[in-house]
Amino acid sequence: MPTPRTSRPSTLTTRTLPLAVAALLTLGLSACGGSAPAAQAPGDAVTPAAAPSAVDPAGSSDATTDRGNGSDVVGRKFDLGTIDKLEDRDGVPVAVLDRFTAKGVPDTEIAEHGLAIKPFTTPPFENLGRTLFRIPVSPDATFVYHHCVAPDQPVQSQSSDLHQMSSLGEPEDIVVVTLDEQGVMTHAENEPGC
Repeated sequence: MPTPRTSRPSTLTTRTLPLAVAALLTLGLSACGGSAPAAQAPGDAVTPAAAPSAVDPAGSSDATTDRGNGSDVVGRKFDLGTIDKLEDRDGVPVAVLDRFTAKGVPDTEIAEHGLAIKPFTTPPFENLGRTLFRIPVSPDATFVYHHCVAPDQPVQSQSSDLHQMSSLGEPEDIVVVTLDEQGVMTHAENEPGC
C-alpha cells in the first residue's frame, strides 16, 4: 500500500548476503545427508530464481531480480521515483530507483505513458513501500534538471547528468525515467518542486 512521502532513511544493502546464505545452506544440507543439485545437461536453459530480498532496518524490502542485462524494469516504457544510489556493473552505470507513484495515477499508467513534468508546491507523489529497482543507464542517456524558483515564475531547465540527478534533494528529487525495450534508461528529468 502506498505511503505518503517522507524523508528516505539511509539504507545499506549488500549483494553478498544472499550468496553467503546459499553457501551456508548448501554446506548444511551436505553435512546432514542432503543432496547437491543435479547436474545440468548441456543446452538446458536455466531460469534463475529471484534472490531473497534484503531488508533494511526500517523493514522495507529491496525487491530486485537479475534479468538478462541486469534491468529490473524490462517491459516498462517509463518509471518514476528517486535515484537512491548509483552502482557500477562491469563499467556500466546502474541507477537504483526507489519507485514512487503519483497520487490518483495507477502505476500501470505511469509505466506505459510516463508522467507530465510540471511544477508543484504540495508533493503529489507516494512512495510504493521502498521497493528498489536496478536500471542500467545507456551511455547516450540524456538528463534534464528542472528548478522551480516560485509557483508564479517559469520553471528553469538545463542539461544535467546522472550524478546530479542522483544527488537531488527534496522536493526536486522525483525523476521521470524513459526506458528502452530492454529496460535501459535513455532519459531522465526531475519533477520541479517549488
